Amino acid sequence: MNGITIDWSMIDWKWLLTTGLAVYAAVLSTYREVQSRQQWRARLKVRLNLNVIAMFGQAAVPQVQVWVENHGRSDVLFNSASVSIGVEGCPRTLALLGPMTNTTFPHTLKPGGSFYVMQDRAALQEGLHRIGAGIPARIRALVHDAIDRPFYSDWQDVSPSQLA
Repeated sequence: MNGITIDWSMIDWKWLLTTGLAVYAAVLSTYREVQSRQQWRARLKVRLNLNVIAMFGQAAVPQVQVWVENHGRSDVLFNSASVSIGVEGCPRTLALLGPMTNTTFPHTLKPGGSFYVMQDRAALQEGLHRIGAGIPARIRALVHDAIDRPFYSDWQDVSPSQLA
């Protein structure tokens, strides 16, 4: 036979098996550590809804609503209703000041918990006009927690009929 031949009796099988087991254990423990860290990090879902109408006695007022849901395993602290609306292509944001909400601040959002803030939709239309964004536009909600981590909703197209 031409080529390389392997003398299998020269291989230290105990060393090879021990090394293979150590590598397997290291990979498994690293995987479990990464999974554990991902489970305990803040995982907030932010949803922007333009289809809410608030009923105030006889008046029906269209609202911009932002839901914040905690899908993680750790508490997230909010010092205020720090919610704003970002416009694609515009460096400025529209802050929702003094919105209606279903909670009081400061608020600790527990795992599985949620809260919302709502503001009059006419204010959004005025804000878009003032920053020169115009309509139609692409917007998304932006929420900051107590340590200033940003959480975003998906981008959403806004047409003139949605703000009427």
